Amino acid sequence: MLQLPERHQTTQDKMKRFFTILFSLILLTSCESIGNLFSGDKVARVGSYVLYERDLRSLIPLGTSKEDSIQMVQQYINSWAVQNLKQIQAEQELSSEEKDITAEIEEFKKTLLAYRYEKLYVEQRLDTLITEKECEDYYRENLQYFISSTPIFKARVIKINPLSSNYLQIKKLYKSTKEEDLHQLDELCSEYAEKYIDFDGQWIVPQQLADYVGITPDQCVELLGAGNSFEVENPANHYFVYIDVMNNRGKVAPFEYVEPKIKESILSKRKQQLLQSLEQDLLRDAVSNNKLKIYDKE
Repeated sequence: MLQLPERHQTTQDKMKRFFTILFSLILLTSCESIGNLFSGDKVARVGSYVLYERDLRSLIPLGTSKEDSIQMVQQYINSWAVQNLKQIQAEQELSSEEKDITAEIEEFKKTLLAYRYEKLYVEQRLDTLITEKECEDYYRENLQYFISSTPIFKARVIKINPLSSNYLQIKKLYKSTKEEDLHQLDELCSEYAEKYIDFDGQWIVPQQLADYVGITPDQCVELLGAGNSFEVENPANHYFVYIDVMNNRGKVAPFEYVEPKIKESILSKRKQQLLQSLEQDLLRDAVSNNKLKIYDKE
């Protein structure tokens, strides 16, 4: 392949070469001397704006590959350059009135300060204690909002190598609901299965189970509709899945599944009530102390 002389290299090629050299220097430098290298060396300039190597010091996470690191540095420098180029163009092309952002800054300051005050006010007064009865009452009063758009179920899953000892015995027992069979299953799985989980007894959705056994969510839904157990066979291992409890799509979701969301809703409602109370108190106080006066039209 014919190699172009240096003077014919594109700007992109030159930039790529620069980033490669820059990162190579970083790689070849010890942590102590990196600090010296980043102490003031310039990387790029746009007008009066200067980007120093020290500004890039924390940009690259540990363990990042050389290629990814070069790309990250290049993207950062390009973004930095574009931002400052826009700033320069704005200074040159906008009128004095257009460049006057005093009103916007003042409005943003008022909004930000009000938000911080509201946050502090709520944090100091919010009652975060939510009883089980409150959650249950909320659940009963709002059942229409808890209709499930997907199957929800509890499951136990066994991952096992088909060549493992007692494979057939485990396959025979995994669908049983008898206490003595489950006890035997626990003992066999602890010794011969690669994994045996029940998701801590929590309700799960098809996506979670599908990710675990290596199938798509649609495949999982299809298998769930065929019965309360199914098997997934991969070359290296098999999965035995048993569904303990199923709550089908279109039904009201179980209370314990939506309880965390209920608590969030109750807390959100309390926050809104506190903020409404704050606004009413401020207005009432302002009127009574002549801080607020509304002028009637004559």
